[in-house]
Amino acid sequence: MADGIDSSTVFLVIATKGYMQKINTGDRSDNCLKEFQYAGNKRSDRIVVAALEEGMTKPATGWTGRFQLALTRQSP
Repeated sequence: MADGIDSSTVFLVIATKGYMQKINTGDRSDNCLKEFQYAGNKRSDRIVVAALEEGMTKPATGWTGRFQLALTRQSP
């Protein structure tokens, strides 16, 4: 996974409430969290967020916790 992130043009986050909850739990054994953190460290300038659920389109109201902290600075 790291090689794919390193060689990518962008890192696409498919923003669902379930994904956000996984990131926010902070479970270090969770692969979603590992990918998310790695991409944030390596590709923070190239993260693209695709919001797929109602209520997930606006960072200020739909995003929470670690998920919001990491991605708010990336969003227009």
